[in-house]
Amino acid sequence: MTVLVLAAALALGSPPVSIPGTNLKLGQSLGAIDSVLGLHGAPADARGHAQRQSRVRFFGLEGDASLDFADAVLETASFDVATPSSHTLDYIADQMRRSGYRGGCIEKQSLSCEWSGAASVTLTANDQHLTARVRRPEPDANATPVPAAPAPVATETPLLTDTLDAVLPGGTAPAGLRTVPVKRLDVEMRYPPAAHSAGVQGVVRVLVLVDTDGAVSGARVLKSIPELDAAALEVAHGAHFEPVVVDGKPSRFYARLVIPFTVH
Repeated sequence: MTVLVLAAALALGSPPVSIPGTNLKLGQSLGAIDSVLGLHGAPADARGHAQRQSRVRFFGLEGDASLDFADAVLETASFDVATPSSHTLDYIADQMRRSGYRGGCIEKQSLSCEWSGAASVTLTANDQHLTARVRRPEPDANATPVPAAPAPVATETPLLTDTLDAVLPGGTAPAGLRTVPVKRLDVEMRYPPAAHSAGVQGVVRVLVLVDTDGAVSGARVLKSIPELDAAALEVAHGAHFEPVVVDGKPSRFYARLVIPFTVH
């Protein structure tokens, strides 16, 4: 199981802040949380402290939640969820960006990301677990107050659950696979001179996330040839696919792209 800790420091009178990937909000009242989750626990004590245990979904993953309340509002939530796949991690990052969060990631032994938006989110992940911490941003004492802008209306863009196999221009679709054609490649295949001189050849397999207009919004190597990976990723980022429509709506999707390098 993955341990996911969501921590919040609540400012008095601040409006509730949605916890990404859930239907819960930091600052939400104990009664409202009980109603959302269908719980019937002990009331808050004289100091407004209370706890709840429940099953909760985080970005579609089923998990165990431990909820802590102060002043009878949700202050801290802890989640245990099953180790997500790399596809799910990409999906979480994509949804964070679509929700207005800004941030970046560094990948060494593990993935480490810092996101800022309605809340401050620190996320780390490796092949064994995912850990995230969410808190309200610290108020800036020197900031000039500005009128609150209306919250944007969330529009959920569907993500195809199947991973498709890409067919390069001029290529043939393999039988029995669900494929999607690449309309064009904006970047020419550049064989790294050092790799070519050394006779390094083979195929690099790349997983790409394709947006509703067919443009690639993310890519990472699945099957690596270290001398050729950078060139393959450059080609992958320049690929434009035929858009995929599901139930009449454009859908985002993952596709496997096979990029061959052959010494002639």
